[in-house]
Amino acid sequence: MACVCHVMAEAEESITQGWIGTHKELYQLATRHPFLLSIRDGSLDLHCFKTWLVSLSYLSTPFVLFLTSFIHTHTHTHTSVCVCEREREREREREREREINVV
Repeated sequence: MACVCHVMAEAEESITQGWIGTHKELYQLATRHPFLLSIRDGSLDLHCFKTWLVSLSYLSTPFVLFLTSFIHTHTHTHTSVCVCEREREREREREREREINVV
């Protein structure tokens, strides 16, 4: 019987390989960009790196806010809260058994 992790890794690899095969030109453009190549060979200009960091923050902040909103809207928040509260109560019980006070 194959390990679940091994099967999942194979599935992910085949999905990735399929995508690369379908979008070979895009993959090559994305992975051979001068910015990435300069990172790889250690010749990246500090100003270029700082500019990239700033642009990344402009893109990632709204994306993270979107994901947070999406997850909050599309998950069973009540269930998650209940599970967290049950786990916290179990931890409190363990602390009482060990006579440890944790806020």
